[in-house]
Amino acid sequence: MSGKTVSSRERQSGLGLAAALLLAEQGAEWSWVGRDRTRSDFMRRKIAKYAAGSVPILFLADLSSQVEIHRLAERLHGSFSRIDVLINNARESLIGK
Repeated sequence: MSGKTVSSRERQSGLGLAAALLLAEQGAEWSWVGRDRTRSDFMRRKIAKYAAGSVPILFLADLSSQVEIHRLAERLHGSFSRIDVLINNARESLIGK
């Protein structure tokens, strides 16, 4: 994974976290997208402990906002020439709707 760029969202646990740690150990360059700075910093630091490559880069954005999504896309595009792997563990709760 050395030389590959990976981007992920803040809510990583279980299989998503295991994949993140494995890819970091294999030298992938990480960007981390989160809405909550505290939670995102915690996960970024956790991945950084395993990283064989550079320290993960944190981007803050509220992905429920189209304006924020466009800003995030511009920042990602300005920081990386490509994203090779996108880990998106988004889920929606339909209980009570």
